[in-house]
Amino acid sequence: MNLLISIITPTFNTPKCKLNKTIQSVLKQTYGLFEYIVIDDCSKESFSSLDNEIHDPRIKWVKLPENKGVAAARNIGITLCRGGYIAFLDAGDWWDERKIELQLNKLLKNKNINFVYCDTYLNFQKENLIVLIKSKYKGNIIGHILKNQVITGSASSVMLRKNVLNNIGLFSEENIVEDWDLWIRVSAIYEIDYIPLPLVYLDSSFTTGRSKDIENKLLRLSNLIKKHENLLNEYECLSHAWSNYYILASRLHQYSNHINSIRFALKAVRIKVSVFSIKRLLISMITIFVPFDKLVLLKKIYPIKKKSK
Repeated sequence: MNLLISIITPTFNTPKCKLNKTIQSVLKQTYGLFEYIVIDDCSKESFSSLDNEIHDPRIKWVKLPENKGVAAARNIGITLCRGGYIAFLDAGDWWDERKIELQLNKLLKNKNINFVYCDTYLNFQKENLIVLIKSKYKGNIIGHILKNQVITGSASSVMLRKNVLNNIGLFSEENIVEDWDLWIRVSAIYEIDYIPLPLVYLDSSFTTGRSKDIENKLLRLSNLIKKHENLLNEYECLSHAWSNYYILASRLHQYSNHINSIRFALKAVRIKVSVFSIKRLLISMITIFVPFDKLVLLKKIYPIKKKSK
């Protein structure tokens, strides 16, 4: 049995201190039988010069000659993997030191499980706050993941058996929500489990690989819905998916265009009346008069704690 773990980190113009934090969290893992493939997607300064400062034989530094995007960078990393298990860690995020060990143990104990994720901390550095996002779904989760991206921590929290990717293919390199797309394809065939511990920290202040452009973000989501339309119809989730699309559109326009925010929220309600669509409509209307901070809304959903200094 190949117990080598292949870890993949794509990086593009990542600030040096953030990329170093990501890499060090891998090197400090309690499970040490891994190879670490760091893919630089044609940054201005390759690997933020860390390839000249960090000397660990387990790290393979791969420099791409042209910018290909995060999905292509991950896919190149996958083709280089020698391990029987693959884990992803996006640049800027970091792991608890037990992450690999606990997830590998979960996979080894249950041969029917091929994919493991975990609870996640969302780290707000400027506000000195941490938001805990709990995992909820395991087993056959296709009905849930078609409605929402329920893999907490997304790519940075995932470990899976390499043969899963051999069977279903790699990340889509089209203009789509590539991680959610892959999780849907995995969930349609395989059972999934999670570790009920926060083993991943997502850095909310660093958004490389996470789209900032509103229109492109919505286009990527609409492409995802259209790609999986037959499956969404099969599980009677299509109206839910489009309602969620307009909920997202409303939220993204909340602070830049109040009229559009209300208009999109109304579309969400018309497509599917739900607690979420009605709540989005109310919030989009209230924020015309009251400039809510985004974190105020988060406090109503997730437990937030102050970080210790």
